[in-house]
Amino acid sequence: MRHIAGHPIRPSADWLIRAAKVEAKIIAIAEGLEGATPEQVKAIHKELGNIFANASHLWSELKPDLEALSFGKCWYCETKQVRSPLAVDHFRPKSRVAECAHHHGYWWLALDPQNYRCACSYCNSPMSADASKDTLGKGVHFPLIDEALRNLRPEDEKNESPCLLDPTVEVDPGYLWFMQDGQATPKHPRERSELFFKRADVSIRFYNLNDSKIADARSILAYEIKRQVIRGDKYLNDALAGDPAAYEHYEEVVRFLLKVIRPQSEYSAAARAFLAIYRDKEWVVTVLVTA
Repeated sequence: MRHIAGHPIRPSADWLIRAAKVEAKIIAIAEGLEGATPEQVKAIHKELGNIFANASHLWSELKPDLEALSFGKCWYCETKQVRSPLAVDHFRPKSRVAECAHHHGYWWLALDPQNYRCACSYCNSPMSADASKDTLGKGVHFPLIDEALRNLRPEDEKNESPCLLDPTVEVDPGYLWFMQDGQATPKHPRERSELFFKRADVSIRFYNLNDSKIADARSILAYEIKRQVIRGDKYLNDALAGDPAAYEHYEEVVRFLLKVIRPQSEYSAAARAFLAIYRDKEWVVTVLVTA
């Protein structure tokens, strides 16, 4: 996960006009939820679901702009094509919330671009975990640090604090770290900070960040970075001894490392973590600072 700068995007005036018309319908129907019987609530949710289905083209129209902010990568796992096409995720679920049975969903944010994230299906859609019956993927999950502060309706102004890490928040990606075997892990151990650990741990699970396909891809990257660092050490020593060919090879190593840790590259956050293992080497520190 990398910080996504430049969000929220700014839709066109035409998009805003069309979205406002749909939003007016949503509000008119959702107003009936207050004081409704269980049967009426079920009918209202069905009607809202139909509107969302018919309006899905609106947020889909914004997908190219959202993808551009992450260089075509999933905002949660940084995958480009290894796992699935990207979709527009409603960070706060629009229809219901798994952690709050009486919540009707953040229907008032269904057409708010600030609530949109760009995600692959493995991060966004519930599916069975590898070799288990556990279900991973964000789906309608939206846990809070303090459930008592959850907003249940648009007029609520409680200070919600999401438990899920949000790539649009600059500090949030820093709570994740990556092991040499490709596994994502909390950067801060539980004994140091229960809160930091929990946010990372919950996010790893609900974003399905340790699916075997992506973990394998990260582990391959970790191995290649290790190999390049070994080469860099050798070529740097030879270059300092006056070997011009070694100098050229050393530059190739540095260019490779700079490429894999830049935001444009897949798994660049993991690459930085893998390279940071070798920060006792001055030339590696220079690479980390330069990128």
